[in-house]
Amino acid sequence: AFVFQHDLARHIRRITVGARVINGVGRIFSTDVPPCYFSFPQNLNRTLNELVNRATGLRAFAFHCDRESTLAFMVDPHLAETLALRRLSELSITGVTTRVINTLPPIRNLRLLRLVIEPDISTYAPETRTPTDISDVLNNSSSTLTQLTLVTTKTGCILNPLESGMTFPHVRSLSGYYPFLLNI
Repeated sequence: AFVFQHDLARHIRRITVGARVINGVGRIFSTDVPPCYFSFPQNLNRTLNELVNRATGLRAFAFHCDRESTLAFMVDPHLAETLALRRLSELSITGVTTRVINTLPPIRNLRLLRLVIEPDISTYAPETRTPTDISDVLNNSSSTLTQLTLVTTKTGCILNPLESGMTFPHVRSLSGYYPFLLNI
């Protein structure tokens, strides 16, 4: 409430929800493993959304929560519009599903992208599943990314973005867990 009353949110550069360990400069220590699976209280979604909306100087956004919390928060169309207006250079999300990917705005010029992708449980019968296509998300920042982390919890829940011929000329750090990453 104090931040909103005194219009301090516009000075916020980084918002991190659910990270387990952060060092003094706000960096998450591990890039390979999701920091935690925190359950974010849904009654705080509106407050967090308002904070993101007022944080006009926001450069880094991390939402490290379980699948249900991520779905409840990240699929809000107003949030997508707001994130698209920010000049984000870092985006890190756990609990990502196809629905979350499909609502992400066209964020350009990311330097760091971390996604922990999980299958949509309701549609994850092996014979009917459709892998999540993350190529649009990656393509928007393919020329500016320097750190890329992709983690999946199940084989086959994302399409291989490298099969489309996409390149990442400036990536210095590529990590995660998915079989296609071993072919680089």
